[in-house]
Amino acid sequence: MATLLLLLLALQANTPGSLLWGAAVGPLTYGQVLTVVFLKVSLSGYLSVFSTRTVGPCFERAPGVLPSAAAAAACAASTVLATAWPPTAGGGHLVMGAISWGQAWFVWG
Repeated sequence: MATLLLLLLALQANTPGSLLWGAAVGPLTYGQVLTVVFLKVSLSGYLSVFSTRTVGPCFERAPGVLPSAAAAAACAASTVLATAWPPTAGGGHLVMGAISWGQAWFVWG
């Protein structure tokens, strides 16, 4: 549900007065909207490992060093990929576009 909400917000980013416009994220191209959704799915997919590994709340047991390091590396790599995605010629295909660090932090928040 959160991914769909972010998708709707990102598609409305070019409209003055929208939430993303007011959050100083600025207008997004369609390729940047694809990248925002990629980053959101990547982060939430990996971080769901921590919430599904316990029977109760996820903060009852601390994760080990190795899973924590893997989570940090995966989330950092996804964020760097989203902000440094190389520009490519679309040729009519759906192509992701790099987003700014501010836009990436909005997805993180």
